[in-house]
Amino acid sequence: MGIQRVDREARERFPSRSRPLAVAAMLRPMTRLLPLLLLLFSPVRAADGPWVIDAEFWAAPRSGEAVLAEPALRAAVDTLMFREESSRLVIRHPGGETGQLWAEELRGWLVSLGIPSVRIQTEPGGVRDDQLQLTVEP
Repeated sequence: MGIQRVDREARERFPSRSRPLAVAAMLRPMTRLLPLLLLLFSPVRAADGPWVIDAEFWAAPRSGEAVLAEPALRAAVDTLMFREESSRLVIRHPGGETGQLWAEELRGWLVSLGIPSVRIQTEPGGVRDDQLQLTVEP
């Protein structure tokens, strides 16, 4: 009751300022959400992903349009482009020649579509034999 009384008294004493006081009173509950929003939309995060590209994608003929249409790849590239320039897209691939070829082909497609090659890193291991795993790291 104390806040309402102060607001009423302020409106009576300063009638031209009653609208800003009303707006401030409406915004007061929203300030409790501010710390949560700051945590959710903070630019400092560890890593985004992982996104997975299955071997089925590599079995089909590819074009720039097909590469961009792959949802996992699109999400990874969108995340990379909205991060600082020091962040990297890491492509984890199965060990061996086939996995390395997949990763290098994907890297080539991404570079041809405008992603700077210095922002793409390939790493062997840590994934199934029929997958590539993408993460965006700081």
